[in-house]
Amino acid sequence: MTTNWKIEQLERQLADGGVIVAHYRVFASEGDDTVSAYGSLNLEPNPSSPDFVAFENVTEEMAIGWVKEALTDVKIAQIEGQLAAVLDEKINPTTAQGMPWAAQSEAPAPAAPEA
Repeated sequence: MTTNWKIEQLERQLADGGVIVAHYRVFASEGDDTVSAYGSLNLEPNPSSPDFVAFENVTEEMAIGWVKEALTDVKIAQIEGQLAAVLDEKINPTTAQGMPWAAQSEAPAPAAPEA
């Protein structure tokens, strides 16, 4: 299984360009199967800090780093573990749905060409 973190959207303060909310999505993939989870995280930018980065200079890698740092390794492992379980269920389902009395629908036979 491979995971990929992406930033879906950032919210910022107009006065100083500080990023205050990061909306993120985590993807878990195996072969052609992919599942994802969405989250958002409030951030507390400090414009007087030497580490402050204004919105126009933020990269996706920076924002992902902020999200992961705030979530901590424990929460990251929990998110990725839950995605692994969902992905496994998708690949190797243990449940199904349907109604045994409902007939399976079949595609109609193609119409014969007119002579």
